[in-house]
Amino acid sequence: MLDTLFLQIFDMSKIASLVILAVLLVRLCLKRAPKVFSYALWAIVLFRLLCPVIIEAPVSLIPETESTEAQQMNDVLPDFDFETFSDREANNYEKQQVQPGDVQVLISHSAEPIVWLSFLWFCGIAVLLIYSTVSLLRLKRSLVGALCLRDNIYLADHINSPFVMGLIRPKIYLPSSLPEKERDYIILHEQHHIRRGDHIIKLLSFAALCLHWFNPLVWIAFILSGKDMEMSCDEAVLKKLGGEIRADYSASLISLATGRRIIAGAPLAFGEGDTEGRVKNIAKWKKPAVWVIVTAVIVCVVLTVCLITNPMSRDTMLLGAEYRVAETLYNTGTTSYVDNDSPSYCITADYCLWECHGDNPGEWRMIGQLEPYALTEKELDEYTAYKEGWRRRYNVGKITDAYILRDSAEEESMFFLAIQTKSGDTLLGFGFEDLSERGQGASDDTSLYWLCRLESTFGGTHLTGQFHERSLAQTVGGDVEIFHTHYDERQPNYMIVAFKSDDSPYQDGVQLPSAEKTDMGFAVFYQNKEESGYRLLQCHVYEDAALVENGIYHCPDPAVLDLEGEMKPGMTYDVILLNNDKIEKATRVWEYADGKTETQSDLSEYGHQMLLYSWEKDQAGCHVTQYFYDAYDALIDYSSLPTD
Repeated sequence: MLDTLFLQIFDMSKIASLVILAVLLVRLCLKRAPKVFSYALWAIVLFRLLCPVIIEAPVSLIPETESTEAQQMNDVLPDFDFETFSDREANNYEKQQVQPGDVQVLISHSAEPIVWLSFLWFCGIAVLLIYSTVSLLRLKRSLVGALCLRDNIYLADHINSPFVMGLIRPKIYLPSSLPEKERDYIILHEQHHIRRGDHIIKLLSFAALCLHWFNPLVWIAFILSGKDMEMSCDEAVLKKLGGEIRADYSASLISLATGRRIIAGAPLAFGEGDTEGRVKNIAKWKKPAVWVIVTAVIVCVVLTVCLITNPMSRDTMLLGAEYRVAETLYNTGTTSYVDNDSPSYCITADYCLWECHGDNPGEWRMIGQLEPYALTEKELDEYTAYKEGWRRRYNVGKITDAYILRDSAEEESMFFLAIQTKSGDTLLGFGFEDLSERGQGASDDTSLYWLCRLESTFGGTHLTGQFHERSLAQTVGGDVEIFHTHYDERQPNYMIVAFKSDDSPYQDGVQLPSAEKTDMGFAVFYQNKEESGYRLLQCHVYEDAALVENGIYHCPDPAVLDLEGEMKPGMTYDVILLNNDKIEKATRVWEYADGKTETQSDLSEYGHQMLLYSWEKDQAGCHVTQYFYDAYDALIDYSSLPTD
């Protein structure tokens, strides 16, 4: 948990560093503008340092990056037992789930340095908080005997510099030795701090410093934002009282200079610092021209919009979704689709391409197995060189993912290209290639006949049985029959599917007939965030299940509904599969170490072919027995389950 939080903070700090550098550059350009504009820009940095929410916009100065470390860690899939698969199925699962980037993430996040770095980060936070608390207590002791001058203004004997302390009802403390004629300037300055909410901003700034103490740019931002805060308050006082007081005001600041910045006690108390810089700024102050104000406002607004947002990400998951043809981008004239007869496509999580023609809705045919392919933009242009005009109508941009399906049975082989672009579009192309020219690029005999942009018709978590059948067919090793699904509103992105499977082999993309269903099992699916596809998280297969006498199969490992693989109450289930029509009732008895028992029974709401027992509490250390009855309450079978 701590290392996950540290990685998220580290990712936020990386983006905030870019924002700090941008603010430092713009701050130099705003030298002639009032300091309030420079001070306002630091709010962007504060937002980036504290807010984990990502706002996307078409225009952003933040460069496009890959998924952050914390986001990648959230996408790491739970481990599951490969022993439940045959060797071929395990290889398929490994190929579809463990990508090179995922392996790198798994290694980097499981390494010991991450644990030690997160612990060191936590210790740094603790040191800053302890130091600040001790300093604040010492400061409060120095205020013993302070006298109220008026309202929330106090005079204290043992302080050398004025400051504001407090959060809900902030108070202004002045040195008792401060001459009366100088008090008005200082009081106006401190009151402006309070009206503007600087005491709250200071608290948030210190919180950001504690979280990102390892980043030197954050320390620079903390110090410079404090300077801009003070100078903008000085300018507010000069604007109200006039430039004639500059000499007296500067003299007051010099007499109060302590030679140190008040970082100690910063969360609830802050005082004056950087006397030299403030005096120089006061000496140069003059009422700004209108064009300077207008320019500064425009710069701040534009910079806020461009730095507070991330570039819009339209990346979607190519695998695990159904598609329709949205538009034909490239066509040599060999194919012409209209809306009512264009085929639909399905690209499953195990890299299979399925097709369904419009004149036969619901009848899906597996075309074949896709393989990862390092397609370049240049190569795609060569494949579509027959008609170059399509490039002016559609810009492919960067290709982020591509797969190819080749049928090499004949001398001239057809092939499909499934392409994912950086903009989030999914493209599908069909063509032929001369096998003798394979590996030599496109030519007259090797080219695409058509290229379409697909649109996902993925319907969310409530998926049809046919959709799951296509998703599981190759992974399980044959065609499947979905007999039950389970969906929990508490975990809307997850679904458990129970199935029977035929292990008959495929030949030329068509499954050979089989006399009976021989395998059964269950799978857990996870819907991706953009609702454009899904991932197959777990798949357990019980071979020859239909031949077992009592037809009761209990999963040896719980189905974990958590991407981090944690067994959390209400999100973890025991799965029991039933292949016995005589079973009408199931009862589970929990016997705890203290002698107490708990019974769950009659789970008919889930149907008679899959039972789910939710882990609502800690099961370790208790004994669990489950009983199965027929319609006359006659015991058919019972079994004891381990809970360790």
